[in-house]
Amino acid sequence: FSGVASLPAILFSLFWMEDLLQWLGFSDYIAATGHDYAKLASCLALFDNVNGIWWSLLDLTGHEYFSAGFDFVESASGLTLTAVGIMHYDFSLWELGLLNIAHSVAWIIISLPVIACVGWLKPYYAGIFSMTSLANSKATNDIIKTAVPLILVSISLDLEWRIISLIIDKAYGPAEVAAWILLDYVWSLLETWTDTFADAAQQIVTNYLYSGALHQARATTNATLVFGFLYACLESLVLVLISDWLVGILTADAALSAIMKGLIPYLALGNPFVSIGTIASSLNESQGKYWVGLCFYWLSSLFITIPVAAVLSFALNVNVEAIAAAVVIGCTTSGLAHVGLLVESDYDKVIANWQEDEGSDRAAEGIECAENRKVEAGGSDTGDDSTVGGSTIASDASGGMTLFREATRLNVSAAATDIDGTQIDTPVDLGIDEEIVGDFDEESRANYV
Repeated sequence: FSGVASLPAILFSLFWMEDLLQWLGFSDYIAATGHDYAKLASCLALFDNVNGIWWSLLDLTGHEYFSAGFDFVESASGLTLTAVGIMHYDFSLWELGLLNIAHSVAWIIISLPVIACVGWLKPYYAGIFSMTSLANSKATNDIIKTAVPLILVSISLDLEWRIISLIIDKAYGPAEVAAWILLDYVWSLLETWTDTFADAAQQIVTNYLYSGALHQARATTNATLVFGFLYACLESLVLVLISDWLVGILTADAALSAIMKGLIPYLALGNPFVSIGTIASSLNESQGKYWVGLCFYWLSSLFITIPVAAVLSFALNVNVEAIAAAVVIGCTTSGLAHVGLLVESDYDKVIANWQEDEGSDRAAEGIECAENRKVEAGGSDTGDDSTVGGSTIASDASGGMTLFREATRLNVSAAATDIDGTQIDTPVDLGIDEEIVGDFDEESRANYV
């Protein structure tokens, strides 16, 4: 899925990037250079996505500290190589792209043996390295239903940013476009900390909801929103204080510096509201509300951000700061909608739905295991009712199978028969029916019980 999601960007970089840059008004040299680097950047993104899958699995299995430490070392080494290539060897943009790809591939080669040696993901190798996991239609459908709205949000974010850049280019000029692109680095810096809190809160709240801990889930949600808002306020204050220094790092051009210094206050003003919206969006996603979040984003983008930016730029001839204001207004509106949805969330209903789905999954798993044992024992599955190891399998009207557990932890009367058909004259405690669960692994045994 990761590779498929990267294909559109790779194809666009291969065939249309140069035309796009020329259409935006950049020189032929910049368009050609950008086209060449875009091809490398797309490949680099693909490698990073593949590598990121392993670290995400480590996060999900409780090894987030190891994952974070390894990721920090990888990032620090990549930054060091880039700095050395620029300052000591005067690498071109193409050479830097090749260096970054080589670095990413090297870390994939290093990380995979390390992950294999520690053995933390060994229980999941059967599903990771085989196509049989795709035969699980429910799991595959769940992945697709979750991935599709997230991919659409990512594509929409990127598309909105490009449309805004196009509006700036047509309304103001290349200098403002360059300043807007540089401002993206500042925006990404602010988002990094917010996304960290949002991801952590999402994982914690999901665990609480899955375990039925309603009070802890609600308390974590409220605490995360308050802490995220206060932290974003502090973040904005620091941004304003260091804005001159930060702009000086990003560019030495006086015109670009002046434009960016006028844009940063708008980012600082909207950052707290955008932050709580991002956190609320992640917490809503922990409840499975992916499509609702996508609708909120589309509505705010199509009816607020882009129209406001176009009107302020073309109709009212306001300077480029109007674009920053439009983006902040749109993100704030979407964020507050997410907060409202989160506040009105019915956690009891979410927990009940999850428990119902889990019960259905376990029943289906028990039916499959019992049927397999029946086939192995040479039994026939053509009858309307069959008894397998003390568990009655009855065929319902829809052709599905309903599992009734009868002989688990029960005293069996004299009317019952043992596994070999011997009549039992005295009540006995069979405990767990070992004929059924004897070959189960630990997880399957627990599901049966």
